Amino acid sequence: MSNRPPALDSDKPLSDPTKDLFGHAPFAKALAAAISGYKASEGIVLALYGPWGSGKSTVLGFVEHELEQLPVAAHPVTVTFNPWWFSGHENLAKAFLSQMQAVLPAKYGRFKKLGEKLSEFSGAIGTAADTLGPSSASHGRGKWPRRRWDS
Repeated sequence: MSNRPPALDSDKPLSDPTKDLFGHAPFAKALAAAISGYKASEGIVLALYGPWGSGKSTVLGFVEHELEQLPVAAHPVTVTFNPWWFSGHENLAKAFLSQMQAVLPAKYGRFKKLGEKLSEFSGAIGTAADTLGPSSASHGRGKWPRRRWDS
C-alpha cells in the first residue's frame, strides 16, 4: 500500500473523445453526425441539459471535436455561448448578440456584414435598456422598489 495521496485532476471539461471514461463519446459522435447531417435552410439551436457535473461541457467538447474532423467545407457554422456567465435579460441578450458579432466574422469571413448589423442591434438594445431602466422581464427581481400590500 502506497503512502502517496491519490492523484487529483482538474474539473476542466475534456475535448478529446479518446480520453472518455464515462461513455459520453458515442452520444457526442451521434449528435455531431445529426448536426452535420441537418440540411434545412433554417438554423437550429441546441441545448444540453443535465445536473452539475454530469459531463455536459465534456459532451460539447466532444461534439466540437467531431465536427472539426469533417472536411472544412462541411463544417457547420457554430457559436458557443455560455448564458450562466450573465445575469438579467438585457445583459443576456446583449452578451449573446456580442458573442455572435465577435465570432461569426472572425470565424467565417462571409458573415462580416452580419457582424456589423449585430453590433448595431446590440447597441440599440443597450440604449433601450439604459433608457427604460430595470425591465419588467426581471419578474420583480430588479431594482424597482416593491410595494407591500400587507401593511
